[in-house]
Amino acid sequence: MPLKSLFKGLFGGNAPKQALVIRSINITESGLEIDGRQVDILSHISELEGIFGKARATGFKTDSDSKDFLEELHGKGMVTKRVNYTWDELGIYCYTDNGTVASSIGIRLSKDSDVYKYTPKKVFTGTVTIEGRPWFQVISKGEDMEFFRKYEMGALSIVSEYADPFYEGERTESGYVDLEISIRIG
Repeated sequence: MPLKSLFKGLFGGNAPKQALVIRSINITESGLEIDGRQVDILSHISELEGIFGKARATGFKTDSDSKDFLEELHGKGMVTKRVNYTWDELGIYCYTDNGTVASSIGIRLSKDSDVYKYTPKKVFTGTVTIEGRPWFQVISKGEDMEFFRKYEMGALSIVSEYADPFYEGERTESGYVDLEISIRIG
């Protein structure tokens, strides 16, 4: 081994990067508390990357019919560059309509469902709460929307998709795939 490589190995030049760990996410009426740090749902992607690290980006084309509909909801020019960002190792993702500002933040809870291009490779391993209570306890009180359960809190909408929407029994925590938090429209 060359001497230069030996010194790099001994003194950190080739040291493996420490994996980022998020221990807790608390969903509040004013956004998210990530390990105690307040984060707004409508955050610029650079702010989220400052917290979670570099994200994997997946871009989407918006056909003209969808663009008209989405611009009616979000404003002119707000859906010109839809991009989803994914933090694979953390089990976190977000949607943007314009490539720069998150319109929804998602937390992957289970691998038991469909996988899309933007689906995180791992599930979130920390604790998720809503106003300090276990997420499952709160989402269970939300409205059953056939394929998911929706809980509204102030200006936020929290949606959790069912792993098996056709399951007829009582839903347990493992019967949900993710939590998506967004600003309510209308």
